[in-house]
Amino acid sequence: MADHNKKHYFMIIDKDELKSVALDHTEDKGLVQLWKQGKSEDTVEDFEAHDYDEENGRLILKSTAKLLSLLKLSPLLNKEVFLKMTVGKYHYFTYSILEYDKEEKVYVLPLINDIYRGQQRTNYRLMASSYIKIQFKIGEIVYKCQDISAGGVSFIVPTEEAAIFEKDDLHEGCALLFCGKRFEINKARIAGLWDAEVKEPHKKVGIAFVDLKPQIEEDLYRQVNSEARGEEVRKKLAERKAKQS
Repeated sequence: MADHNKKHYFMIIDKDELKSVALDHTEDKGLVQLWKQGKSEDTVEDFEAHDYDEENGRLILKSTAKLLSLLKLSPLLNKEVFLKMTVGKYHYFTYSILEYDKEEKVYVLPLINDIYRGQQRTNYRLMASSYIKIQFKIGEIVYKCQDISAGGVSFIVPTEEAAIFEKDDLHEGCALLFCGKRFEINKARIAGLWDAEVKEPHKKVGIAFVDLKPQIEEDLYRQVNSEARGEEVRKKLAERKAKQS
């Protein structure tokens, strides 16, 4: 079965596009963000794209840390990190091991793994996983969700519990707990109820967010896309480690 999210949202770029993007970004001394695998994107460390070693496929970076911080090396050194850089309207991301060139006093990131280009897709739906934690609070009850998009969530409950929900009902004062962040959802509408594909009788409840404040909507959109990029990179890491074992 085709992975529609991957088909429409993620694209692996070729060597020509990598060269063009890397040269443009280093010419502009653009921002490169790195964070350790298994950590959230909130823990990023910023670097400047200093140069691109096309022959060896390496991105040369300089730290943007304050003067006192430059006296010590990055805690990400020699660790497997996620990379993100924004060039034009696209986000590019990959993973690698951060190295340091003592003679040149620059950081080096070998670009030996697939480079992904993130394409905007407003209806992107992200599935819950061991890394992606999604909960939705209605009244005093917190539901563990199956998936999320910038426009809503869904969760599964036993059929008898689903009786309290009716299509198009509005619930006020709700809250979304998503990967350690809390979003206040003032209004949520029951978008629909469906039979869930599980052994016992259950219903899937679809929730649509209503009249989100612009800043909350933007923050949620960014968070969904950020977690989606991280999830795709984690899949690639798992595939690589499975082949090595």
